[in-house]
Amino acid sequence: MKETKYIVRDSEYCSGAPRVKGTRLTVCNVILGLINYDSIEAYANTYNINNDAVIEAINYCKDLGCLIDADKNRECNFCCNCSLRQFTDPDDSEIFEFYEMLKKANKDIVLEDYIGYRGWKISQKLYEHIILNKNKNTLLNINYLD
Repeated sequence: MKETKYIVRDSEYCSGAPRVKGTRLTVCNVILGLINYDSIEAYANTYNINNDAVIEAINYCKDLGCLIDADKNRECNFCCNCSLRQFTDPDDSEIFEFYEMLKKANKDIVLEDYIGYRGWKISQKLYEHIILNKNKNTLLNINYLD
């Protein structure tokens, strides 16, 4: 499993999807929720979690930690509202083909499809906006992300 302090996986909670330790907030919940708040602090305070947990969720999603941690014995490897959820069998060759496509994908890949949000693309933009560019404001309109 990818080394994390705040992101955990347990089949007893959220069907094994990656989540913030001590909560039922999946990583994708954090990513999609964060874009509606003014800051990491505001989001973290609302859900009574550590700011570092939010940053770790962004990094985990950006780095496709769920794919790295995919386990054929886990009921669910991905967050419920992420389009990666369509892949339930980590041994399925499709998941690895999809992963390779993601690594090569250009910025035109859509952020939402009929299955759900592509949380990893949103987390990449959050990472650039908040962590790399050191912006305090986390409000992002995902309709205009490239």
